[in-house]
Amino acid sequence: MNTAIKNLEKIIYKIERNAWIAFERSIQPSDGLTSDESASIQLYTMEGKPGYQPLSMQINAALRDEDRDLLTPDFSYFKLILTALWKLTSVNKQVWRGVKADLRGKYPIGKTFV
Repeated sequence: MNTAIKNLEKIIYKIERNAWIAFERSIQPSDGLTSDESASIQLYTMEGKPGYQPLSMQINAALRDEDRDLLTPDFSYFKLILTALWKLTSVNKQVWRGVKADLRGKYPIGKTFV
């Protein structure tokens, strides 16, 4: 995991601390992943601190940007997390996520969003 986040240290606030926390939570994963693979998924899903964007938002922004050079620091991490995600069994379930905003106007009832 340390190798995968090495290049992210310059652009992600407290990445080493968050990676350590994610790794500690992933000592013996029960889903067939290695500890590093499990930690990479946890790191991606961690919330950011006030005033700092979480890793997921920064990576998603880089993926959407036309400048592909923004992705260069993330290659090792991408390999790790994608390897982990490929190992997981697919499930088809509804997922809910809390948002601190009123989005009812943007997402009308009865319409499907992906």
